[in-house]
Amino acid sequence: MKLLKDWADFADAYMRMNMAAVEVIVRRTQKMAMGAMTPPEALAMVLEKPTVFAAATERATVAAARGADALTI
Repeated sequence: MKLLKDWADFADAYMRMNMAAVEVIVRRTQKMAMGAMTPPEALAMVLEKPTVFAAATERATVAAARGADALTI
């Protein structure tokens, strides 16, 4: 039964992540389409990706090394 709950928790977290990503994409696309995005905002939007990815990878690696479950990682 625990396995089923773990999978349900994972599916819920994955769905929430995807919904949040879609919301960000829609908002940023609207801002670009309306011409309301400034050049510094556009640059920050591009440059944040590698920074966030590196930080997330570091946190996941540390969590895995400590024996965290898949949902925590």
